Amino acid sequence: NYRFYVRSTRELRFQWKMGGVQNYMTYSGATLDVGTWYHVALTVSPSEQKLYINGALVETANNVMTGVSVDNSVIVMGDSANGDNTGFSGNIDEVRIYQGVLTASELNTIKDETRVCMAQPLNLVGEWRFDEASWAGTAGEVIDSSGNGLNATVINSGSLPTTSNTDAVVPGSTGTCRFGDFNGTSDGYVNLADPGVNSILDLDRFTLTAWVYIDSLGAYHSITTKGGNYELFITDT
Repeated sequence: NYRFYVRSTRELRFQWKMGGVQNYMTYSGATLDVGTWYHVALTVSPSEQKLYINGALVETANNVMTGVSVDNSVIVMGDSANGDNTGFSGNIDEVRIYQGVLTASELNTIKDETRVCMAQPLNLVGEWRFDEASWAGTAGEVIDSSGNGLNATVINSGSLPTTSNTDAVVPGSTGTCRFGDFNGTSDGYVNLADPGVNSILDLDRFTLTAWVYIDSLGAYHSITTKGGNYELFITDT
């Protein structure tokens, strides 16, 4: 369907196939240097295509594009989909696909994002960032980012808790953009089923961390509980 790549001449190119014909859009105004990081972006609509390098618009085309995205082709990163030995030689990071055409301002915001990059502990068991746009009570919708597949489910207790992004926990960090918003009485909780006896969650030595923000004080505020085994909470005193 389409391909976004750097040519052997170090030019940025967008290629797509329509009606059995290969089409090309190439930025030839400058070449990309070896040994340098670049933020590259491509926006596509049925009537207009744009290429950006480091947040600057470098090429615009007004090709009519129809029937390019309607199939179940796989997406490949770091190589071409047909295995023709045109793989990327270098480093790739932060690959994103958005629905819709982003503006130059939005692309520059993405380019300028910062975050604290900490090495993930080798013994990380679970990490629930609560970065989902919303929760609907669907099984496994609260994603575990540890890689252990411990996705959780929101349980409805009259209503559902939600996520919010009123204020980032750590300003300027895209790793803490959203957070769980609970009212403490009637909006349910996040539930994680233990995979089984002697599972990865059955620990006699562990560390539990979280960011918390208290709206109001009641008898106590339960942060994390595991059955009758342990509970981390805040009291009203």
